[in-house]
Amino acid sequence: MRSVEVFRYVIFTATICWGSWVQLAPAAEALETPKLSEAAKSGWLSFGLVSGRISLTGSRFGSINSTSSNNGRTERLTIRVTPTGPAVKYAMTGSKGEFSLEVFSGDQLSIAWKPVGEAAVPVRLQQRAGEPIGLTIGPEKQEETYRASSLWHLLIAKPAVCREHLLPLLHVFQFEMDPAGMAGEIESMLLTADAPVVTPDRESWAALVAKLGAESFADREAADRELREAGHMVATYLERLDLKQFDTEQQYRIRRIIQSMSPGTGSDRPEQLAASLAGDSSLWVSLLDREEEAVRRVAAERLATLLGRPVVFDPAADAATRTAQIRQLKAQLD
Repeated sequence: MRSVEVFRYVIFTATICWGSWVQLAPAAEALETPKLSEAAKSGWLSFGLVSGRISLTGSRFGSINSTSSNNGRTERLTIRVTPTGPAVKYAMTGSKGEFSLEVFSGDQLSIAWKPVGEAAVPVRLQQRAGEPIGLTIGPEKQEETYRASSLWHLLIAKPAVCREHLLPLLHVFQFEMDPAGMAGEIESMLLTADAPVVTPDRESWAALVAKLGAESFADREAADRELREAGHMVATYLERLDLKQFDTEQQYRIRRIIQSMSPGTGSDRPEQLAASLAGDSSLWVSLLDREEEAVRRVAAERLATLLGRPVVFDPAADAATRTAQIRQLKAQLD
């Protein structure tokens, strides 16, 4: 198939996949968390997605401690003001199961959903500073955990799993955007012929972060300026850092750089994300596992460009061969 025909087919396939994402996403039954949903809808709590991580971007009130029971459902919502921002605890027990949410330090959280019934599948989501997001599915000792740098990585790499287990959890945050639709849009942008592939320079960025704490003001300013000039991809890198390992000056500057690159709404934008994710080798590896050969072929080409060398992967091979090749690639890149 000629390159132009491949490109056209990929775009067609990506569009179909995006449409499937949007159509299938509502099939997952959303969790009923009235008190938490009302708090988000009314502006008591404002949640956003920043670089694919859930962030509590604001709270209209100080401390709240509220408990209510209605229609066989008991809910408790607690909001406390802390030096690092609002801390939120929410628990709901009803006929369909138990749900809990805890948010602290603005963007660290844990969610647990324990549905009732023999066929019901427990789900847990954890987000910690400096660590991959973890989506754990299944009962204890039979559970399976999917880890990724961001929710966008999860949504693109594991669309079927996310439709069934992740999207119902995300519904409680009342995001302004549709995460499923956004993931499809990002993927479509990544697969276009002119999508940029920029290699993240993490070693250079780490050195610049170290210079943010230099004794010389001029050195600190120069490092700050270079990090800002690196664009939105460096913001994703900075957001993954554990700020507790840095001094006060470094923490201040890191936060300011991230803030300067965040959209005004506090939420992700597909164009910004596609540009950032295009330089992430793990994302291209995940797309090697797609059913459509044209998508696998583009992913292999982009991965080779990103790594600066050929990759051992045959997009036209049988499923078993491709699985073994992907496993080897992951081992090499870890």
